[in-house]
Amino acid sequence: MNQTELAKAAGLSQGAISNYEQRFREKSRNILKLAKALQVNPLWLEEGIGPMEQALHSPSSLNDPGALPGDIHSIDWPFSRVMPGTFHSLSADQKQMIEDMILALAKSNQGLR
Repeated sequence: MNQTELAKAAGLSQGAISNYEQRFREKSRNILKLAKALQVNPLWLEEGIGPMEQALHSPSSLNDPGALPGDIHSIDWPFSRVMPGTFHSLSADQKQMIEDMILALAKSNQGLR
């Protein structure tokens, strides 16, 4: 895939792809778009962590009986300002605190309906 094809597949400009390749941009706010277009694991693409071939799937996979609960690779990354590598660099306690807050917000939101 050349830069123009990748840019089109990811919904980015060819200049942005060139900047990533030349390392003018180290971190990408568009890592999920790039990972989907390349069909690779965004954590691997951004940080070199984990398997390369594990790609994220569409949100419809949430209804897929084969998707494992809690498997980050079975859903789209839900955060636009927090990259997967940033989240995975947190301690276990910090990750638990985030999960507890999301659960509390989800429960309180259900009570508002």
